[in-house]
Amino acid sequence: LGTVDKLRRWIWISPGWMAIMKNPPPAPTGAGPNDSVEHQWYIERVLAQGFHVVALDTGTMLGSPAGADIYHQLYTKVTRDYRLYYKARLMGQSNGGLMVYAWAFRHPRYVDRILGVYPATDFTSWPGLNLVVGPNAITPPGLGFNMTLEQLQAHIHELNPIDNFEPLVVAGVKIYHLHGDQDTTVPIDPNSLEYARRYTACSGRIEIGVVHGVGHSPVPSFYQNQKALDFLLAN
Repeated sequence: LGTVDKLRRWIWISPGWMAIMKNPPPAPTGAGPNDSVEHQWYIERVLAQGFHVVALDTGTMLGSPAGADIYHQLYTKVTRDYRLYYKARLMGQSNGGLMVYAWAFRHPRYVDRILGVYPATDFTSWPGLNLVVGPNAITPPGLGFNMTLEQLQAHIHELNPIDNFEPLVVAGVKIYHLHGDQDTTVPIDPNSLEYARRYTACSGRIEIGVVHGVGHSPVPSFYQNQKALDFLLAN
């Protein structure tokens, strides 16, 4: 490993298991050398540049206020106890997009940039409101929205990450997404492309790298992408 970055900058990966999983299932065909950690290719390279890597394995919080609160507890700990830089570089994959954006729009001054890998940004698109709240909610105990469907619908624009991009624009947060145009799980149009339309309309800095002919799949186009790595490490 190289010397520690003088500013003690860091990459925050969500979901956490993509950075810390010790005994993952076999890597998907074509996923590349990710036999021990999902984002091994990125992690090795950012560590070599002296960056720290942070992750918290919480389960699928879907951008809930409780999830954003526990993320802020982690942020407070690593910046206070480990003296990491006050601005985080966030990397959110799939449902991790909802998690990083939910924390980011509440704390924009602590965000440097956001890399999304086929990220969900609108929880009405993925996973759908029936899985956000109610008896079929997929959030972990204690980290959900703690409201009824009717209550969520009444406050949806206060809570949904795609409706809360303006604080990030004002803070000058830079964004880059990689997203497949054949993604049927987290469709590109209502998530990455719509987020980009809104962000750009407010003069925000965002770029979408469209991966043609690929869906929601951990292939090298997403897991070993040089442009994404350069974005994470840029000054």
